[in-house]
Order: sequence, then C-alpha cells, then structure tokens
Amino acid sequence: MGLCHVSRKHGLLVHLIAKNASSTLRGDVKRLDPDSESLRRELITDEHTFVRICALRDPVERCLSGYGEISLRAEMARKAGKSSFPAFTELPDNLARFEAFLASVEGGWQDAHIRPQATYVDENAADFWLRVETLEHDLRQVYRWLGVPTWTELPQRRSRDGRAADYSYDRFFLRPDELTPSLRDRVKQIYASDYALLRHVERRPRWSSLGNVRGPVRSSTGARPAVHPDQVGPEDAAHLLDAFAEENARRERVIVLRLGSRGFMAELTFLARA
Repeated sequence: MGLCHVSRKHGLLVHLIAKNASSTLRGDVKRLDPDSESLRRELITDEHTFVRICALRDPVERCLSGYGEISLRAEMARKAGKSSFPAFTELPDNLARFEAFLASVEGGWQDAHIRPQATYVDENAADFWLRVETLEHDLRQVYRWLGVPTWTELPQRRSRDGRAADYSYDRFFLRPDELTPSLRDRVKQIYASDYALLRHVERRPRWSSLGNVRGPVRSSTGARPAVHPDQVGPEDAAHLLDAFAEENARRERVIVLRLGSRGFMAELTFLARA
C-alpha cells in the first residue's frame, strides 16, 4: 500500500508515487483545498467515494530520475559527514556509477525513489490514469470533469534553478539515449512489472471509469455522468465511447454524447447491446 493525497472537499484521491510528479500533484491539490491531507491508503476506508487518479511514468525515464535523486542525496550526505549510501555513489564517472547502481538494485538494494510503480498501485487503483509525460494536459482534463479551477500553466513544485550549484541534478543527469542497449535491457528487466501495468492500463479506455465522476452533463438516460461540452477534444472521443460502451455492455441503451472543444462539436449516438 502507498501514500495518497485526499481532498474531501472535491472528492479527489491522488495516488502518490515517488518520482512520478508526486510533489507537484500534492502541491496542486493543496492549492485547490488547503485542508487536503496525505494518508496511507490502508487508512482510507471510503476510497470508493472518491475520484481516484494516478500518474504513471516511462520506467526508463523514472529509473534515471531516481538514480539522479539518489546520487544527489548521497553527495549531500557525504558533505554532511554521513556515509549511509552504497559504494556506487562514490564513483566519479556518471555512466559507470549508473551501471554499478543497477547492479546494486539487481542485488536487492532498494529505495522509495526506484521501487517499481506496480508496488505502489495495481491496475484497479485509479479511475483516471495520467502520464507524467503529459501531466498538464491530463490533470487539466480531470479538473474540468470535477469542475474545479485549473491554471494557465501547471505550477512545478521543484525546480533545478532554485538549488545551489553544488547540489545540481545536472552532473547526475543521464538521457535514455545515453544508455547502451545492454543497460536499457537491464532496466526493462528490473521494471518488467511496470511495463505489464502500463500495457494493462493502455488497453483500457483513457478515462477508465465514469461511475464516480461528477460531471455537469449526464447521458440521455441520466444513469452516468458525461463530460461537459468544450471540455473534451476529438482525441478523447474514442476513449469516451469505449468507456460508455463498457459501462453499458450488459444493457441495451442509446447514449448521446455531445463533445466539444476549441470549436469542435459533434453529436455521437451509439447503441450498446448485450
């Protein structure tokens, strides 16, 4: 079980995963609701009453980010006269340090920043699956469904510019294309469970469950909330149709959706039969 950030005011529960924009998500929900709080998931007995969201990230990108975080913290600890980190953090060459880091992880060493995402959540943990790579777009869509204020640009909770030069991430930064094929394969093996989770999530509609969402417009049957006009673009139409078809798979029902965004307007009617 992992940590969640909960806003009872907006009925929103955010699964927090280290290195998956968790500080940004927590901070932005605090912006919406100063009384929101972080809780262990097992302590939340009414999870089913919330709209649940979770941000997932490309495993290689996340591994490299976690490696940078750990390397930075190890250097700061050494400057403070502490030495609680593995020996790999003392290697001067960045790529050699990363290879030794992978060997430590393969040997069983762990840290919250590099734990597989699949150890935090399973495929049923969220109603809305976000991606860190498109976080601003995805979070904006969720906020519009909930009817809460958005922003011109998502405020970032952490910035390299605000750090002292001695503690910059830059010297530990590696891009995926800097890794050898062998190193990339080792990362993918370590995070095989994350790739399985991503494949499972990507096979489902982008917005996987409409049952809890309190949108201002309902389907023609009144049974499930739909999306407000001008809040969903053409790229999301197919996902919404899949989601409504899934919700009504056992019943014969005609559903009319009106979807609009940036001048796009279409009326879509389909019949979901048992």
